[in-house]
Amino acid sequence: MHTFDLTGPLPATTTLLEASAGTGKTFAIAAMATRFLAERPDLDVTQLLMITFGRHAAGELRDRVFSRLKETLAYLDARAAGLPPAKQTDDVSEFLAAPDLEERRARLAAAVERFNEATIVTTHAFCASMLRELGVLGDWDPDEGVGPDDRDLARQCATDVYLRLYRDTEKPPLEAKVALEVGEAACLTSLPLLPADGPRHDFAALTRELYAERKAVLGICSFDDVVHRLRDLLGDPAVGPLVRDRLRERFPVVLVDEFQDTDPPQWEVLDAAFVAPDRPTVLIGDPKQSIYGFRGADLGSYLRA
Repeated sequence: MHTFDLTGPLPATTTLLEASAGTGKTFAIAAMATRFLAERPDLDVTQLLMITFGRHAAGELRDRVFSRLKETLAYLDARAAGLPPAKQTDDVSEFLAAPDLEERRARLAAAVERFNEATIVTTHAFCASMLRELGVLGDWDPDEGVGPDDRDLARQCATDVYLRLYRDTEKPPLEAKVALEVGEAACLTSLPLLPADGPRHDFAALTRELYAERKAVLGICSFDDVVHRLRDLLGDPAVGPLVRDRLRERFPVVLVDEFQDTDPPQWEVLDAAFVAPDRPTVLIGDPKQSIYGFRGADLGSYLRA
C-alpha cells in the first residue's frame, strides 16, 4: 500500500486508490482530472470518462470538476499576468503553474469551454450511451427506452408461470405467495439464482425467461439490461475486439468513483473495455462504505480489481 501524491506522477496504468470518508476523495478526483486535462496534449475534455454510481453523485461530481477547472484556470491566468491569485491556492495549482504554463492554460481554457461535452455519468448511462454510439455494432433499437425494471410486469410473469406449472397440482411445491416473491425477485436482479436447483430455482428461472421475452416484445430495456448488452458485446468473439478498440479510442483516460459499489457485471464491462497495462484506468473507492450490496455490489469485484 502506497500513499498517493496528487503532485506526483499521474497514473499510467490501472490503479486502485482507497480513500476513506472525510479524506478529500472528491477533491482528489477533481484535481486528478484537472491534471490529466492540463498535462496531456493528446487529451481533450470529451475523451476523459468519469463514472460514478448514482445520478445525484454524477451531478455533484460534474459540479466539483467544473469548479476545480475554473479555479485552476483563474490561478494560472493570474500567474501568467504576474498578478496575485484571487483565492488561496493549493499544491496542485502551484504544480501546474510551471513549467509549460501557457500550454496548460490553453488546455484548461478549452476544457472549460467544452465542459458540457464531458462524460461524467453513471455506469448505466455510460453503457446506454455507448450502445447508441456503437451503432450497428451495438445492435441498438433507437425506439427503445431505458428505465427501471417493471415490477408489475415481473409479478404478472410470476403469476402466469405459477398457473402454467401448478394450476392442476393439488399440493404445489411452492405456495402462491412465496412463488410470487421468488419470481419477482428473480426478474428484478441479474444475480445468479440461488439455490442452484430445486423448485424455487426452476420457478425463478422460468419466470426470468418469460420476463425477458415480454420485455423484448414491449420494447422495455432496464438499467441492468444495458450493462449486460455491452458486457456481452465485449465478450463476443466476432465483434468484441472492435467494440473494445472503439471504447479505448473514445476514452484514453478513465476515472471510476465509488468503485466499492460496483457489481460483477459492471466490473466485467470496465475490465474488458479499459483495463490494460498501457492506459490509465483509476478506480477510487472505500470498501467500508459499500451501500449497494442489495443489488449485487460486493467486495469480490473490488478485490478482483
